[in-house]
Amino acid sequence: MTAPNIGDLLRAWMRVSEAQLARAVKLQQQRPNERLGALLVEAGAVERRALDEVLQRQAELRAGAAPKLDETLALADYAADILSGRAH
Repeated sequence: MTAPNIGDLLRAWMRVSEAQLARAVKLQQQRPNERLGALLVEAGAVERRALDEVLQRQAELRAGAAPKLDETLALADYAADILSGRAH
């Protein structure tokens, strides 16, 4: 199974909007050497620590070492809390 791309993960788990993602993708076309996640951080669409957690999850999915679904959903909730300022 192929791991979802970072844009899909950020949108699904962290509630990055379609508009924010589309702007970052457009900017990435102008700046092809920059990573999408870094552009989203630069734009203020996502916090760096939240991006790092999602990147870790993506790596685990690619390696086939991802935790169970309930743990994945818990991470999604935590990431949403980070974005909303509810997490410490």
